Amino acid sequence: MAHLRLGVGALAVAWVAAIGGGADAQAKKDPKDELAARWSAAAKRLSQRHAELAKKLVAKKMHELAWEEWLHAAELDPSNVEAERALGRTFDKSKSAWVAAAAAKPKKNEGTPSELKIRAKECADERLAASAKLIDEIEMLARWAESQGLKEPAKDLWRRILRDYDSRHEPALLATGSQFIDGRWVMPDDVARHAEGKKRIDDSAEGDAVSEASELDKKLEWKLVKRRSAHFLLEGMHSDDEMKELVRCCEAAHAQVCEALRLDAGAVSARIHGVFMAEAHHFDVFIDRAVDLRENDRARYKSLGGYASSAKLLIANYQGENSWADVKDISVHMTAHLLLDQTLKTKPAPAWLREGLAFWCTERLLVSAFTECQRNKTGASDERGLPDVRDWPKEVREAAVHGTAPPLRAVMLSDLGSLTPPAMMKAWSLVDYLLTDQREKFTAFLGALKSGKEQEEALKEAFGGPGIEEVDALWVASVKAKS
Repeated sequence: MAHLRLGVGALAVAWVAAIGGGADAQAKKDPKDELAARWSAAAKRLSQRHAELAKKLVAKKMHELAWEEWLHAAELDPSNVEAERALGRTFDKSKSAWVAAAAAKPKKNEGTPSELKIRAKECADERLAASAKLIDEIEMLARWAESQGLKEPAKDLWRRILRDYDSRHEPALLATGSQFIDGRWVMPDDVARHAEGKKRIDDSAEGDAVSEASELDKKLEWKLVKRRSAHFLLEGMHSDDEMKELVRCCEAAHAQVCEALRLDAGAVSARIHGVFMAEAHHFDVFIDRAVDLRENDRARYKSLGGYASSAKLLIANYQGENSWADVKDISVHMTAHLLLDQTLKTKPAPAWLREGLAFWCTERLLVSAFTECQRNKTGASDERGLPDVRDWPKEVREAAVHGTAPPLRAVMLSDLGSLTPPAMMKAWSLVDYLLTDQREKFTAFLGALKSGKEQEEALKEAFGGPGIEEVDALWVASVKAKS
């Protein structure tokens, strides 16, 4: 459930409305009214502490950090005149509200690189010390709310601690339902999503065994284990149980992507052919004797470690030193690529969309993101820049809250080789945002791309005017609201 950032009045009204209460209960004895009053007073104190910290940062000429503190101060208490004016806002009497100037933005930090580095460390220490005191006050109020049976308002307070002050605060994580799994805290929504993905794979068809020799068997004198399902023909150098699992993964990915892209079951008329080999030398033989390539392309293909062909609806990969989890990951990742290619057909998909959709599938179904196409490598054993996918939700939330996420324009216009790890994670998150919050607009965006429009034109058409920067702001607001 999304929780918006609320100031003094808004949060108090939200809690009163949510809790309800008897009309004849006396306000001073009603826990919900008492909580609203306590929060109103606490929010003003917290706002003032942020303002005091902001002034210290201004004195150190760290204006960008000070701006963040002024924002916190104004959000907590819109009547904090000092904070509102520091943000360049003016009071509009007709609206009885502070109004932001369109061009308002923080001054740049002042100083040499070495000075800024020293001051940044000093400021980080000051902010950390201030946060500890702010957390203590919010935690005290959250525990009081819990003692009064006000569970949801208490959770709002705990979430505020995680969002604004310390995303690893254990009491807040426990209070909001997070679970400690495999050495990391996982939020309730993420736990539910991963459980749903596992169920989708478990419930998917495993296909039927194929006993007759395939063309590959005959051509290469192999005896591959084969299974055929509604949408796949997979053959490989793995056990029958492993091939069953691969078919279930592929069918689950097929269903998931078809739902996401709104493809009907017959959108891809032919089965996708998957060949899953054991070692690099098997892949070399496959490239030399089973694939129709120009001679000077063979060495390049052998260096890939695996590939997918949209024209032939083919996935080819070898496991090598990688884990079985990698093999499953690439089967899902490449299935997503092939189905997106079939959707757009006449135009190559933008790199962010292609990789973002594939990661969206593997994260939901397998809780993994091992396949990195831009490096032409796969495998959990690789040295790579991407964090563990279980940390992506937290990484993205923190980047959105602190303004450190790469600009959407840079992400959307990057080619495959220039998508950095933060850009990859933003691409994944943007696909999730479009599919969960902007479903119809995502479908319209794909349709505009398919018709030949460039990305920004397609985005403006889908969103009815807003361009890349405006959609970026919508994404940031959505991620923050779900923090």
